[in-house]
Amino acid sequence: MKNFTKILIITFAFLFYSFPFETKAQCTPPSVNSYTCHTTFCENTSYCPNQTTWFTADLSGTATGIKIYDNNLGTGTPVATFTGSASFYSGYIPIPATSSSYYVFVLGAGGCQLSSSSIDYSFVINARPSSKPTSITASPSSVCHNDEVELTATAPPSGQEVRWSTVQICGMGSGLDAGAGNPATFQESNYTSFDVTKTMYGYYYDPNTTCRGEAVAVNYTVRKSSIECSNVTMGSYSLNINTSTTFDASSAAPSGSTYVWDFGINASPATSTSASGNVLWTSGGSKDISVTITDPNGCVSTCYKTVVVNVVCPTAVVIKPASNCTGVTGAFSAQNQGAGVSYSWTFTGGTPSSATGVGPHNVSWSTAGTKNIALTVSKSGCSNNTQNLTDTVGTNFSVPTISGPRAGFLNTSETFSTSAVSGASYTWTLGGGTQTGSGNSVGISWSTVGNKIFGVEVNGSGCIKSDTHQIIIGASPCYASQSDFSGKNIGSGYAMNNTTITDAANTQATFSCNYLSTFALQSSTLNFPRGATNDTCIRWAKLCRQSWDSAMATFNVPVRDLSFNIRDLDKNGGTYIDSVMVFMYDANGRKYSLGDIGYTANAGVGLKGSVFYSITSQEAYNTNGCDVTFTAPSEVYISKVAIYRRNSVLNAAYQMDMGISEFTWCATTPLPVEFTNESATVIAKGTVQIDWSTAMEKNNDYFTIERAANNGEFVPLANLNGKGNSNSLSKYRFIDYTAPIGHVIYRIKQTDYDGNFDYSRLMAVQIDATGNKTIIYPNPAQNDVSINSDAMFLFGGKVKLLGLDGRVYLDFDVLPGNEVFSFKTSELSNGLYLIVTEVNGAINVSKLAIKK
Repeated sequence: MKNFTKILIITFAFLFYSFPFETKAQCTPPSVNSYTCHTTFCENTSYCPNQTTWFTADLSGTATGIKIYDNNLGTGTPVATFTGSASFYSGYIPIPATSSSYYVFVLGAGGCQLSSSSIDYSFVINARPSSKPTSITASPSSVCHNDEVELTATAPPSGQEVRWSTVQICGMGSGLDAGAGNPATFQESNYTSFDVTKTMYGYYYDPNTTCRGEAVAVNYTVRKSSIECSNVTMGSYSLNINTSTTFDASSAAPSGSTYVWDFGINASPATSTSASGNVLWTSGGSKDISVTITDPNGCVSTCYKTVVVNVVCPTAVVIKPASNCTGVTGAFSAQNQGAGVSYSWTFTGGTPSSATGVGPHNVSWSTAGTKNIALTVSKSGCSNNTQNLTDTVGTNFSVPTISGPRAGFLNTSETFSTSAVSGASYTWTLGGGTQTGSGNSVGISWSTVGNKIFGVEVNGSGCIKSDTHQIIIGASPCYASQSDFSGKNIGSGYAMNNTTITDAANTQATFSCNYLSTFALQSSTLNFPRGATNDTCIRWAKLCRQSWDSAMATFNVPVRDLSFNIRDLDKNGGTYIDSVMVFMYDANGRKYSLGDIGYTANAGVGLKGSVFYSITSQEAYNTNGCDVTFTAPSEVYISKVAIYRRNSVLNAAYQMDMGISEFTWCATTPLPVEFTNESATVIAKGTVQIDWSTAMEKNNDYFTIERAANNGEFVPLANLNGKGNSNSLSKYRFIDYTAPIGHVIYRIKQTDYDGNFDYSRLMAVQIDATGNKTIIYPNPAQNDVSINSDAMFLFGGKVKLLGLDGRVYLDFDVLPGNEVFSFKTSELSNGLYLIVTEVNGAINVSKLAIKK
């Protein structure tokens, strides 16, 4: 029932007069000229006994109150009294039993009645229902948001009806949000976050008189509802066919709620009872989704969502190899266009000449020239799409190798070259350097210090091969140093074994020999020095033995421009042969050849293989006829010198004496780690083992294994902790189970505690076209599935079969030696699954379709 309100606005003029009572005649009227009275009624102008109406009075001035009388004399008992210093008054006044007029008197100071003005009302008084419902029931007594409540009351008298209300005014049902009927249903719209008590009112209503009887209340409980449909989400509301998207209602209801999803036909899955997961559709169009949620309080809500699934027709996109050489296979692949797409290839003049599927397809060409390749993709409901392209095949040639220095300095051009290939072009990648010249021999300089990686790509009419090179660029030419034995105030005859000489650049050279030898500064009684400067030598003396012994000089950092000589290999007094071998090593422990080092052997010295020897007798001590002088080129960096010697005569009466001159060198800043024995080895298809050692570590925090594939950028694979500080040999190993097909380069990045870093040498391997992959067949499968994995054959691992919702259907441990691992799928339903293989922490995920 609607609520009708009638407002009567009546404007009165104040009447000022003197009352017959003396006290009132002495009252002084306030400055009040007029006032306005507004009346509001509960319903129509037809009233029922015992009702009231709301009264308000607006005054243009301030009074101490008003009184309302049922006579114009203002005598007797007032109908209503309102007091207080104000210009506005309001309140309830009773409806009279019959038609009548009311009079308003304004009260001044001391409560004097100062004026009056009548308000005329015409009231129609009807008899209200005299009875009320004796009982009301609400069923159920406990409901949730949007639930319906059935209200039932005792039957009304004849001619009357039962009405319902959510509130009451004037002592009876208000008619607000009311309904009629017995019983009647009411939908509870209240949404609460805690349990509340709600009240409904029932009363009898007489439609002839429009009067209502007394209202009777009934209570019921509204349980808290914590389901919020706006928090139900989809990963994408517009997606492509056969493309998975997430559904998630976990934020729409509290823990312990249950969910029932309905994704409709052509959905996978069609239904779900999980709060979240993945779903895809195999047909296009608008998809209506619903999820019915029941919270722990028993409240149930159904939430609705709509997604649009687009049917995408495929496009043929060929991914061709970067290089095509005669007699060498190149991998051609199609860009995957999703499920339901077929791929058809033709390779004109190639082997094979045709293929199907995404690939990769390994194709070889027996002749050079331009080749035609075509890929056609097809899908139900779409027109075929074809890409035709030409590719150039060049005559095969050897992989180029860059030759040039391994160390250089700022803004100093170094020359690098590679073998010439007839008709080929050469593209040098400079690693931040500046190139001069072109072709297969160029100059490159760098304006910043550090480890520089650069390379060359040789393109022989489509046959493309490349090589990379590494050079360390120093800040400036290195610090010139000399061992300066005399400058260290080391006296004649001083035992030099394990003596360390440190230069001004903090470069250290440590001299040592094996336990059989005597190693000291030469004494004054011998005559080893050469020239007028009488330079200082180390005397290396030993009783004659046929076995080899050695002396060594070890540097704490690689040095360049190393120079020294070995003095007087022959001893006066007889004829016998002294022999000596000299080896030099870089920071990685690699031995240089004699051709790398550079030497001058004087007339009295012969050379056989790597052995210098003297066959001259009666050699004067002060000549250099049997000296050997070593001067290493600037690009050769040396960390250790080893000098081996032997006397060929088995005569213990003689001593073998040799002098080693002072060393000169130059050196740059010491490296934090001295790498040795770096290697990369293919141990299985697509599996590479990287080994390295360190002879010394200083403030070494960790190593990073980095990989560059097919001339791409280096990317990090993993970190291994270093030893911090160590002077002993430390060995490290890392296995890469994900090596891609093609030419792959590894390097080790070493990082200090302070963030500075350096690199090892480059290590290159070639991964064959089979790659490092897990082969699953047949796919789609019916009853059996086999998995072929070389890595698992070597190391063993785990195999899991999962549904797209993450459910684990099968879980196996595979022992090493199982090249092919098989299992049954006959108990599984049709659909898409995931096969997850794990070998030594490396995880591979493949899709499996089961179709019976």
